[in-house]
Amino acid sequence: MTAKLYRENKELYLQKMREYYNSNKYKAWYKKMKLNYRKNWDPRKKILCHAKYNARAQNLKFNLSIEDIKIPDRCPFLGIKLTNIQGKGRINSNMSLDKIIPTNGYVKGNVQVISDLANRMKNNASIKQLKVFAKNILEIYK
Repeated sequence: MTAKLYRENKELYLQKMREYYNSNKYKAWYKKMKLNYRKNWDPRKKILCHAKYNARAQNLKFNLSIEDIKIPDRCPFLGIKLTNIQGKGRINSNMSLDKIIPTNGYVKGNVQVISDLANRMKNNASIKQLKVFAKNILEIYK
């Protein structure tokens, strides 16, 4: 459709578009596409996209592929079952990509999938602080 034809028949064009989007045919097609998209979505793709974005934003090395991301059933640190819940805010059990040595970036052998909660706990603490934390927790809850 040319711009001139669109300008001359704008209201008719918009009315036809509204009718199409409100039709059951479009709604059925959209619902089917949405379900297929969710069914075929690999969570490793999302993790890889976020890692690539973070590497670029933080000026870190990045050489991961989808095969390098191994998702365990449970978080290796907390033992909780890993989930992939979307659209509900920050979920502690959701999977999160962790850099084992943060300065090395997102490179092969330096990443692991853990829970979001474990990743946040480990984010700002040093090894010494984590040891003291674990020791004190064990003493308190003996």
